[in-house]
Amino acid sequence: MKKIIFLLTLITKTIYAVTIHVPADKPSIQDAIDSAKLGDTVQVASGEYRESISISKDISLIGAGAEKTIIKSSANEIVKIAQVLNGKFSGLSIDGLMTAKWGIIVEQSQIILSDINIRNIFNGIFCNGGSPTITSVELNDVISTAIQLNSSNTKINGIGVDRADSGIASVNSSFFVENSNIKNCSRGIYTGGVGSIFIIGNKITKSNCGIAASTETRTKLRRNIITQNTYGFCIDQSASADLGSVDELGVNQIHNNVEKDIEDNRSNKTITIPAEGNWWGVSPPNIKKFEGNVNYQNWLNVPPSQFKENINFSTNEDITVGEMFILSISVESFQPVAGWEFDLKFNPDILQAISSSEGNFFTVNDSKTFFQQGAINNELGLVSGLKSAQLGGSRKGFGTILEVEFKAKAIGKSPLTLTNYNFGDVNGQAVEMTIGTGQVDVIDVQPCDVNKDGTVNIFDLILVAQAFGEKVNSRSDTNGDGIVDILDLVVVANCFGQGAAPSIVNQSVAMFSLLQHWIALAEKENDGSEEYLEGILVLKSLLNALKPAETSLMVNYPNPFNPETWIPYNLGQDSEVLIHIYDTTGKVVKILDVGFQSVGYYTSRDKAAYWEGKTESGEQIASGTYFYRLQAGDYTETRKMVILK
Repeated sequence: MKKIIFLLTLITKTIYAVTIHVPADKPSIQDAIDSAKLGDTVQVASGEYRESISISKDISLIGAGAEKTIIKSSANEIVKIAQVLNGKFSGLSIDGLMTAKWGIIVEQSQIILSDINIRNIFNGIFCNGGSPTITSVELNDVISTAIQLNSSNTKINGIGVDRADSGIASVNSSFFVENSNIKNCSRGIYTGGVGSIFIIGNKITKSNCGIAASTETRTKLRRNIITQNTYGFCIDQSASADLGSVDELGVNQIHNNVEKDIEDNRSNKTITIPAEGNWWGVSPPNIKKFEGNVNYQNWLNVPPSQFKENINFSTNEDITVGEMFILSISVESFQPVAGWEFDLKFNPDILQAISSSEGNFFTVNDSKTFFQQGAINNELGLVSGLKSAQLGGSRKGFGTILEVEFKAKAIGKSPLTLTNYNFGDVNGQAVEMTIGTGQVDVIDVQPCDVNKDGTVNIFDLILVAQAFGEKVNSRSDTNGDGIVDILDLVVVANCFGQGAAPSIVNQSVAMFSLLQHWIALAEKENDGSEEYLEGILVLKSLLNALKPAETSLMVNYPNPFNPETWIPYNLGQDSEVLIHIYDTTGKVVKILDVGFQSVGYYTSRDKAAYWEGKTESGEQIASGTYFYRLQAGDYTETRKMVILK
């Protein structure tokens, strides 16, 4: 019991439970950001805010909605996000008043950008390094580039771009873009430098070049609609293009582009166009080759006989008792399908059906359907009367036709089968399908093992903490009461350390600061009992595993800067920290005496060394190149920085 009380006291005093409201608690968004601690949420009410903001710590900023909370500014950088490893930025609009240079700059961060509208601006989003996620973002009337990626690994889902020079432009980056709509651009998607690009399930129209791939990029296209552009797909220099293979359903529709569907300007290269998907039954794409050959791989105007129409089941692995999950039923069809109907059978002793909804097979191009969600009978283990028909058309290719939400009731296996099934074309003729079977395995995993890896450790605590305060149907809600709160943290903490020893987490900086905070609280509350001493030792062992391996000096940010900058560093041991700043003649212009600091990460703006760009006498320095040297114990290192005015 004392151990539970200790952990409860420890965790309730952490920074996860704080929400700062704007303007109720703070008059401006930046004031709220400045006062926020690690893990806090800044909640911004509806209204118009005339300011630019900067975020450099692991917090979330949530507006009231994309067209309710509006930030208007003519600043060069309206939103600056740097060194954020865990957080969300969502629910607002950014208006650059046709003056601002950048809407959002994301540097070395893993933040999630969602539910955002950006308009009337020179450039939309710039990702420099890091692994951000961009989802449900609309960018309109962007003079230059809607989304620019530089040396980053970015996931983009469900964005819309209308009227920009480039929709997405990447340099030396790898990214994954899906379910997005890009139109009226000079280049819909441009890839350059080195990187692996996955472009899946997008619609790119009314642009000069739908997709442009150059230099060493490796571009893979699947299930895209690229039409009504001047050129559909442009390939230059030594780029690699993969449009699918005969044993994989790519279903790219590259057709009806004004000049050429595919323009290949590579020398002595062969482009391979597979015979698959929506190209069957129509003529090959209109292709312009500079040199080399076009190989229409196994091109046929009708589907080959060895390919069959298939129905498949897919769901999560390792489902546990009490868990909610989605069963997806998908179709692979080389013949046009206009409608379907079937019943779904399952084991009612193992599963409970909750609801059903239509998939994206018929609705991918905003087509209208007649969908019937069927009747659920959990006593018989049956969802009957499921059906859908596309109004005024048909579709072939790959897609999800149905999603069913289930709850796992008991440990065991539940077969999944379709009965009374029919699939038809627009003429009312049957489309023969090979119907697969599925199975759901419900296993036994204790609630505190949130990630189901067989070990209860810091990873499980992170997953619960990240969802703190949210109403969810997930394993983060360890006690199943519908909300992630302090009780869920206690459930995990009470069996913390069971199984193998925890490994280093990939969010070392954030977790190091969090553990330091917990240890400080624990030592303050320490009553001398064995439970407290044991708990503190566990936390200190985790802290020791996460500490920096060595002292290092990193690149200042921003760089170039005007007039202020932050100098980040890591300390592998406790040290006196001193930073000298020199001009190009070797003259010392400023000394930053940071003082004694403990081992740790000093990379965020609230911990890094700050320089306001002034000399020892308080004079503003001139534009040019300067050098900064870190001295920490026996360690010294020098780097260069530039001020531009």
